[in-house]
Amino acid sequence: GLKSTVSAPDDAIMLTASPNPFRGGLTVDYHLSEDTHVGVTIYDLNGRVIRQLVNENQAEGPHRIVWDPLNSDYCNLHNGIYILRIETNIDTEIVKIIYLE
Repeated sequence: GLKSTVSAPDDAIMLTASPNPFRGGLTVDYHLSEDTHVGVTIYDLNGRVIRQLVNENQAEGPHRIVWDPLNSDYCNLHNGIYILRIETNIDTEIVKIIYLE
């Protein structure tokens, strides 16, 4: 029979966040298909910026950020749904993340 495989487009960022829901640290993984400017930001559902995790040029390849909101003095997260957004020169992806105090 014919085999069909589903593969991501070459320029897919493959943004993931785990664990989700999260209490302590949130691990954010993504892959860049080329060197590009990267912005990784967490927003609340009203579009307010909660935290900008990355805003810089990054090299092609896999990247990982570990964010612990409990270690951010100015970040007073409440239980709820937030939006994790990555924006590059190539693509933009979003993932809903859930924070549990």
